[in-house]
Amino acid sequence: MRKLTEWSRLAAVVAVLGAGCKSLEVVNPNAPDAARAFSDPAAVAGLVTGAIRGWVQTRQSYDGALVLSTMADAYTASWNNFNLRYYTSYGNECPNRCGWENNPTSTFRFEIENFWYGYYSLLSSVNDVLKAIRVNDVTIGDVANTKMLEAVSVMMQGVVFANIAMNYDQGFVVTEATDLSNPLTLPTVPRAEMRDSALAKFDQAIALMQATPFAATPSTWLGATNGPTYTSAQMIQLIHTMKAEALANFPRNAAENATVDWAKVTTEASQGISSGTPFDYKFFDDLGQNMLDGEKNWSNDITTMRVDTRLAHIITSVSAMAPGVRPTTSSASAPRRRRPMAEPTLPSPAWPSSGPHAVSITSPTLARSASPIWHIPATVFPARTAPVSPRSIRPR
Repeated sequence: MRKLTEWSRLAAVVAVLGAGCKSLEVVNPNAPDAARAFSDPAAVAGLVTGAIRGWVQTRQSYDGALVLSTMADAYTASWNNFNLRYYTSYGNECPNRCGWENNPTSTFRFEIENFWYGYYSLLSSVNDVLKAIRVNDVTIGDVANTKMLEAVSVMMQGVVFANIAMNYDQGFVVTEATDLSNPLTLPTVPRAEMRDSALAKFDQAIALMQATPFAATPSTWLGATNGPTYTSAQMIQLIHTMKAEALANFPRNAAENATVDWAKVTTEASQGISSGTPFDYKFFDDLGQNMLDGEKNWSNDITTMRVDTRLAHIITSVSAMAPGVRPTTSSASAPRRRRPMAEPTLPSPAWPSSGPHAVSITSPTLARSASPIWHIPATVFPARTAPVSPRSIRPR
């Protein structure tokens, strides 16, 4: 009888434990699967907003744009925030200028990783948007609004591919149609292929915007509630400007520079944001509550950064001096002497941008307006000669 009682108790315990385990098998409504999450129109629209904000902030980031600006001698800073001093000083840690620390264990690697992770994170978002629209047939608001989000998402694919091409020597061309069942087998492609993929996506985006024009982008894309808005015609102009930039800023040495179709660069720029009624592409910087222009935040303060003397000389002098060339005059107003630039092991910056009040999307070879933004005169496209011919960053 005692044994029967013990077995009965044991059976009761097992029954309770079994029931307890079963009771934990509940669906968490706060963590839906991807299919359900991306079937929600509001969630899909939110991905586009996040991607646009991620784009302008990545481009103007402390670890990205700010460091490249000082490496290009557009700005100068004595501090080592964001490794500024390490990557821009001469004769300190390195005899000339330090090359990229392309090492996953290095404390100087963050400046290399910034664009890589920043751009690919927003690519993931727009690919999800395109899959929701093109594969799952999700309508966001109405057909016209859905078409606008589709076109802008394709443009953002081009933005990612173009910026990876300008800053790295290889990357991944991933779209909404890419099979991601085994992501570790995805191949990397050379930067020339990345650039060509970007140009193709830009052309697709233009075609979509021409097919279904829109009057204004949402005011929440580039501001908390009242950010600037742009028409489809203006967005097409912006795309032409980005195509010109992708072509002009791709070469990293004299040989590559000679292969650029500068006539095409001029053609694209002539249809850009300086054509017709010129405008600036900008976002509202609220010091990080929603968006932050890292480059502007530092460059606007004389205690943190100042205009480099080389750039000051270019601005104030009729004849600009080439990088690495010593001034021939000994007058007090002459720019500082610079030792001849030796060839570093990694690339000179692809584009120094100096963001005024908002996002500044320009390049070192193109003139910039003093207003907040992306301003590229169509006639200012000199063939640039790269001072160095280094290898570029390899993603790890």
